[in-house]
Amino acid sequence: MNALITQPLEITVHHHEIIRGVGAGLWRVTDHRSFVLGNIQALPESLGVRYHAMRFHPPTATFRSVGAFWSPDEALLCLRHSR
Repeated sequence: MNALITQPLEITVHHHEIIRGVGAGLWRVTDHRSFVLGNIQALPESLGVRYHAMRFHPPTATFRSVGAFWSPDEALLCLRHSR
């Protein structure tokens, strides 16, 4: 499945985070001070959509997955607690 995810991200566990769409299937997560916590990327798989918590890796100037989850809530919690 290579379909792009275009629906809004539905997250229920955010408190002080701000979640903004930055592309098809991609959302940026910032804290209340506008510090970027990372991205959440939705990727379709054979069993459904997986939500990847992504962090920027400065030495390689790329984003790396720090976890793949079945819900966007879990991906957000991963970004929140893995600083």
